Amino acid sequence: MLVRVSLCMTIGYEDLRFFLDRFKELGDPLGCILKPQKCNIFTSTNGTTPLQSLPPTYQQDLTYCLNTYCGGQSKGEILTGTRILGSPIGNTEFVTFYQNKSIQKLRNAIEAIYNLITDPQITMTIFKFSLQHYTTHLLFTDMIHNENQSNKSKHYKTNFTSTITSITKQFIHTLTSNPNNLINTNLPEHAWLIATTPTGLGGLDFHDIEARALRTFAIPFAHTIRIMKHENLKKYTNITLPTYHTLSFKGWKTSNLKVIHKYRQITSQYIEDTNLPKT
Repeated sequence: MLVRVSLCMTIGYEDLRFFLDRFKELGDPLGCILKPQKCNIFTSTNGTTPLQSLPPTYQQDLTYCLNTYCGGQSKGEILTGTRILGSPIGNTEFVTFYQNKSIQKLRNAIEAIYNLITDPQITMTIFKFSLQHYTTHLLFTDMIHNENQSNKSKHYKTNFTSTITSITKQFIHTLTSNPNNLINTNLPEHAWLIATTPTGLGGLDFHDIEARALRTFAIPFAHTIRIMKHENLKKYTNITLPTYHTLSFKGWKTSNLKVIHKYRQITSQYIEDTNLPKT
């Protein structure tokens, strides 16, 4: 179960009532107030509340917390998904819906700069340093929910990454073409290669998101495994991580957890050619 109050905490049902009551007791005098419109309890991803399946004590505690801190069950209980640091967490339908929403926002932003800015150099700069980063944080979740459709060993192709690639290619083509002759909207492969080559190597440094997806997923996950194996963040703090956080990651080589299985699947074909941290 996840409690969201503009920050996110994973709390067991046995601690839920105590935590929120204590949070209110200590927070109110300091101006840290739990507002119903900002407090949600994420209990399920299948659209069905687990309330009736819980032991009576947990049922009472969950009902109390939803009514007291979240504006009631209908408003405060999340049953399909939510966002943490901008990334959608939930079932596949929820994740896909949020991805499509983000893609539409990207299209709208591109249309806006075309309408407002006439200088191609400024338009390209805004896209490179702002808009093309707009969906990068969604790659990790996309890879958890979708299998690779690419036959290239270092590319990860899904409907989401294919759409972003298509949008980027269309942007480059429109930017570099004669506005009176846009019949052919296909960007040649050699032009795409030049566009996605780093600036230091003579390219334009546009993102090939299908090529970046693997690194975006594998590198931070490798760091996480390394931290969890050692049970503390020795470089930053002396705090020891609890066992329930570290146990699954310690056994990452044999774990059946979907996200860890995905990591093993990716690294087996990718780690030989990449500077992934050793785990």
